[in-house]
Amino acid sequence: TTSYSVARQGINGTNGTNGVNGTNGRDGTSNYVHIKYSAVPNPTNAQMTETPSEYIGICVDTNSADPTTASSYTWTKFQGADGIDGTNGLPGRDGTDGSSAYVHFAYATSANGQQGFSTSNFTGATYIGVRSDSNPVDSTNYQDYTWSKIKGEDGRTPYFHIKYSTVANPSSSSQLTEIPSAYIGTYVDYVEADSTNPSKYTWSKFQGTDGQNGLPGTNGEDGKTHYVHIAYANNAAGTSGFSTSVSDGKSYIGMYVDETESDSNDPTKYNWSKIKGDDGMSFFMVPTWYPSRRRYNGSFDVGGIQYKAYYSQGENTERTLYTKAAWVISVSTEMNSWTDIYDDRTKAVANRTGTVTCYVHGCAQWDTYTPS
Repeated sequence: TTSYSVARQGINGTNGTNGVNGTNGRDGTSNYVHIKYSAVPNPTNAQMTETPSEYIGICVDTNSADPTTASSYTWTKFQGADGIDGTNGLPGRDGTDGSSAYVHFAYATSANGQQGFSTSNFTGATYIGVRSDSNPVDSTNYQDYTWSKIKGEDGRTPYFHIKYSTVANPSSSSQLTEIPSAYIGTYVDYVEADSTNPSKYTWSKFQGTDGQNGLPGTNGEDGKTHYVHIAYANNAAGTSGFSTSVSDGKSYIGMYVDETESDSNDPTKYNWSKIKGDDGMSFFMVPTWYPSRRRYNGSFDVGGIQYKAYYSQGENTERTLYTKAAWVISVSTEMNSWTDIYDDRTKAVANRTGTVTCYVHGCAQWDTYTPS
């Protein structure tokens, strides 16, 4: 007796929810945000740096290592240029000094920020630290920052959540808002939906309090203020589900920099990057049996079994033929050791069909049949 086993080899699917009426999809990959800087708007590979400069480049992909090609990044203005000298302004009213609030970011490879600490180098970082104070200079003490994990384990997608509040330590969901306010709260986990529990967020000052007019200063150069604008959407063009405030359930983030304080509602102004991975895929095989038969005219049809590979996406129950599947057919006489008699794993993907057929060679004695 000769037995057959059929196996298939497919590519890894990205992580997602369980498919309906199918086996679990393979683990997906994590999305990574890569950041580089440059002194020019369209740098060459050699002109990229880890040190903050006039232009910032952002890339989102599934590789943990930073791309080394400048064309992989989306480049925008990060620092405004100094303006020309202006004339003396009119002296303002005497008043108490006002203070500005600054939000500082740092990166590390440990939960407390001690290992791999840096305020500029994002490469390989698995934790992000946030600090808010009135000092424009980043602190070099890792203990001054509140740390959150930003890099997920293999096969899990991390989500970065942001809420705002008018109070420093909100205590109820009614005090949370999607609209930027005086305080910002952030946290990272593996759940897509934002939590409505204020205690899950780390809160920092986001907007400085207004101070009264101070003493007039010395003449300075006219500078321009640049604003970073962020929006969210459900497609790569930003035209589906566009919002400048609601990030819940969105798959893409858009960014641009200009000298206008208010956010634009024009999706074409933003550079869009994917922030949410695709749903995972379920793979399965469907066999079809073709019996051997002898026809009335004496001809003989060789029977066999045909397998086709299919996949479904996420919770979608509709199946699709998986033409990239590779097949291995093995035989055994005692069901313990197996010998491969067919293997198309080395075949080019473009030449595969997703289908394999095993024919039965040999048959029993057939009686002669003459149709009436």
